[in-house]
Amino acid sequence: MLRKLSALLVVALATAVSLYSQGNLLINGAGATFPNPIYSKWFDDYHKANATIQINYQPVGSGAGIKQVTEGTVDFGGSDGPMNDEQMKAYQDKHGSPILRFENQGNTQYTRAIPLDWDPTQYGGDQDHPVIWDSLVLGKDLTLNFQNLGPVAQYTTHLTIPNATTATLADPAGYLLSSFNRFWTYNARSKVLTEVTSVMPDGCTALTNNSFGGYAFFADFGGIIMSDASGANAMGIYGVSVDRGGSVSNLDMWKFYCWGDGPAEGASDNTAWSAAVGNGDGSGPDLVFPAGESTYNAYLITDSVQNVVARMDDLFQMGVR
Repeated sequence: MLRKLSALLVVALATAVSLYSQGNLLINGAGATFPNPIYSKWFDDYHKANATIQINYQPVGSGAGIKQVTEGTVDFGGSDGPMNDEQMKAYQDKHGSPILRFENQGNTQYTRAIPLDWDPTQYGGDQDHPVIWDSLVLGKDLTLNFQNLGPVAQYTTHLTIPNATTATLADPAGYLLSSFNRFWTYNARSKVLTEVTSVMPDGCTALTNNSFGGYAFFADFGGIIMSDASGANAMGIYGVSVDRGGSVSNLDMWKFYCWGDGPAEGASDNTAWSAAVGNGDGSGPDLVFPAGESTYNAYLITDSVQNVVARMDDLFQMGVR
């Protein structure tokens, strides 16, 4: 299942964007063919809602996308996998490196990076163009076999900003094949597992009307689980609420079965999830993220539904935050 997940995660490197006429913005990209169907839908819907911004993506393959990003002929590249050392060196020799740290120590991978050519003087503080600092640093510490719990990974998001601000942060978010079509919530304190498949909204409408379109779960200690029909293959995300000293405001699930092309790895239909800190559902004020570096934890579990629940119980008993 992890192999399938890795194929669904897209690595994007952004450089600069191009003005195509007065007041309009054209963003050019190139890369993998796999995400092109859903990219095309997203970019078209975004252009309909934001007529002055057009995104052009050419599905020429991951390698060609990386090459064009390196040469500076496109603004972003999509790749089904990370750049290798030779590709990274070629990019760094031409543009400098956005990577501040990338290393593995034991079971933990450490990553820190800065945005590429994000000019805070270009982006004002309006709704469509939020303030972006050139000193922003994002990163993660991903620890496998956390506390010897086997299929449990601790995902620690690192955020460094020069000034305190209100925002919402997904820490982290991801996609699964549409064969993960059963949805669950689990309250670790009360030990209540609830299947919510029947009340999952249709996420497709959210792609066109800019609404939330998902299922938000709120619990002091608990998680969300997405599984296949049998429940034998599942992924869970566990978190502790901000009010209880944790890093999660709400846990969210979506079903985007919008194209009818099934659960194949090349299909556009997908199941999505996120652990959000801040105002994930739009019901209240955003969280204030402090100046300097701050960290936010979530826990990823891959196993059967039954075993995911058991590992969530373990995390609760351990008192993780």
